[in-house]
Amino acid sequence: TTALPPTVIGYRAANPYPHDLTRARQELRACGRPDGFHTGLAVRSDRAGDVAAAGALSRSLTAVGITVQVTRLSPFQWGSTAGSPAYVHAHGLGIVLDAQAATYPTGYGFLAPITGEVTKTANGDIMELRDPQVNRTLTGGLKTTDPARRANAWAAADRRLMSDAALVPLIDERTVTYRPDSLRNVYVHPAYGMYDLAALGR
Repeated sequence: TTALPPTVIGYRAANPYPHDLTRARQELRACGRPDGFHTGLAVRSDRAGDVAAAGALSRSLTAVGITVQVTRLSPFQWGSTAGSPAYVHAHGLGIVLDAQAATYPTGYGFLAPITGEVTKTANGDIMELRDPQVNRTLTGGLKTTDPARRANAWAAADRRLMSDAALVPLIDERTVTYRPDSLRNVYVHPAYGMYDLAALGR
């Protein structure tokens, strides 16, 4: 229900779009599509979880009159298909199901790559969002050395992004990791989100 996952600095719990079929139908009437519409959904064919999520999303949208054609795209062509605005527009892809992980665990590290410049191929801003306020808020957060103010900036960017309704967060993925008792100096590196392999000892 938020763009930022709970493990990223700047996360604030919120639910701006509660599950409400009545409200969804009201929104369709307000945008001039009371009977719904048709759109395409692109998903990577090699990600079984994403394919399953695409099916579930399609069924949910059908409940309010939005019919969805799911297209499975090759992971080897993803950058030139789902990552190409021209391809997305030509094939009527209103939804592109993708995943995002922070390069480093801050709101800026998570949001900047998906809200930045729109490129012709390998486009990270799949939403094609051009919201100067989101960009100003993220950049402003970088200019302060105060951790609390930075976290507040990331949270504000999250709220603005969700108000744009350009992004629909579906799953906060979590991974269970294991280690034998014989390992020493084991810790989860905040930037990698996994064990720091260079630090491991016996």
